[in-house]
Amino acid sequence: MLELNKIEESLDIPKAIEYIADNQNKNIINYLRVLFVITYFLKEEPYNEKEYLLYTDYLKKIFLESSKKYSDNAEFLFYTGFIISMGEWYFNLTFEQSVEMMTKASEIEPKNELYQSVYFFYLDKKNKKKEYAKHLLGKKTIQKELYSKGLLGRYIYIVLLNMLHRKDYSFILNRLFHFAEKGRIKNDTITLMLDNSIEEIYKKKTIPKELLEGWEPDW
Repeated sequence: MLELNKIEESLDIPKAIEYIADNQNKNIINYLRVLFVITYFLKEEPYNEKEYLLYTDYLKKIFLESSKKYSDNAEFLFYTGFIISMGEWYFNLTFEQSVEMMTKASEIEPKNELYQSVYFFYLDKKNKKKEYAKHLLGKKTIQKELYSKGLLGRYIYIVLLNMLHRKDYSFILNRLFHFAEKGRIKNDTITLMLDNSIEEIYKKKTIPKELLEGWEPDW
């Protein structure tokens, strides 16, 4: 798991592909995390045409391989549907298909409040999006569930914050949730110790209260 954390931190796509190729690492959580990190890289980072063709090819192969194993698994359907919705063209799928996957997850597990979010964020209850985002952010069980999904879970948490506050907090994704070796939260300052350097990065007043209280640091 520590190896995958480092891959997510560095967005090292060749390493991610190598990691999931190992049969010992082929489980549902690892599939989801690798699918996300490749999709996130393609969506947010610069790359050349050769890398694009290579990474999208592997992305589709990993998706097809994992789908054969988990096509009826609600956890797989929800998170993969979300990932695909970020860039359905990378998978040669449609946005509607990604929503169908999340909807199927909600039908398989109707009591899962996170999976039910598909109706509030994509379907007929979108007028209550902000209220439902607030509800999810206030649930410790949801926070724990997302935290178990590595960078994918952190990204979804940021999306929920964006919906609640109508402000873009994505800039903190790779900093506040950085896999630091050491660090501390004291008074109103978060301090991370990275690569032999010490950096005080944020004040509480600049970040929603629940963002600091909802997550435990990795150290």
